[in-house]
Amino acid sequence: METGVRDLKGRMTSDSGINRRTLLRGAGVGFVGWGARDVVMTGTVPTRVEAFYERIWNQGDLNAAGELLAVDFKFRGSLGAELRGIPAFLEYVRSVREPLAGYRCDSLECVAEGDRAFAKMQFGGRHVGVFRGYQPTGKSVQWLGAALFRFEAGRIAELWVLGDLASLEATLKANAPVR
Repeated sequence: METGVRDLKGRMTSDSGINRRTLLRGAGVGFVGWGARDVVMTGTVPTRVEAFYERIWNQGDLNAAGELLAVDFKFRGSLGAELRGIPAFLEYVRSVREPLAGYRCDSLECVAEGDRAFAKMQFGGRHVGVFRGYQPTGKSVQWLGAALFRFEAGRIAELWVLGDLASLEATLKANAPVR
């Protein structure tokens, strides 16, 4: 019976002293840093993921969608909406950014292989408009999520995001004025 850990190429390795850097190097994957914003590099996929969040979500540059997204972009947002096409996606972006001032999507970690990327995310902003049925409080709200990207011809063709809606709901409820 084998003991140890399988690396990204399926090879068995000893579990003593193993770490992500060793596993990734053994698989022929480059890397940049280890810390709060780990990014595993394979081609330009992590760069596109970072540009997607920084330009569209954090800066509100909706024109960047034409550069970064496929025309028939498929999207499932962290709040549960399932959409198809850039116009529907941009409406979703507006519906999240408007009630949450200073809205940010921060990639805590991103790994990529082939035409896919996976990112561990943190979302948040200051609650200044009606959001998910809750009146504005001016308080900060944030939630975690996970995003799975698929790329075609260098553009994001599909994005599936799962958000921790239970913790978001708990925060909104705790921040709500007592009636």
